[in-house]
Amino acid sequence: MGDTVLVASEREADLGFFTPSGFRHLSGLELDMDFDHQPVFHCPHLPADPPLPLAHSNSMNAALAPFVATQEVDIENMEGAAFFHACLEAGQRFYQVRAISNVATVVHDEWDFEGSIRNMTRGVETLIDYLLA
Repeated sequence: MGDTVLVASEREADLGFFTPSGFRHLSGLELDMDFDHQPVFHCPHLPADPPLPLAHSNSMNAALAPFVATQEVDIENMEGAAFFHACLEAGQRFYQVRAISNVATVVHDEWDFEGSIRNMTRGVETLIDYLLA
């Protein structure tokens, strides 16, 4: 996967509870609560021929949390699912571009902020050029 991606889906991966049988995502619990929660938010605006590689993301507070589902997940972040949810609720067209600054490991010593800022700039320019074409 490239250093900059267009996010196709977000999952609030650590939004849930621990039960006697293990971690259960909020969307998988039968709760008598007055809200609807989806396990995965999808971007409905993705072009058929995206200008950047597509990625699927987990949004979570703790990188590498051992209890979250990571199948078909390419990246992690902390706020992407909230962004998807807010845009979908407001009926606002959106795209999310992410630049990869590090590989999540227990020791977070190798962050590349300068490189990720350069990659983000190129990624946003690529998306803008695509949208203006």
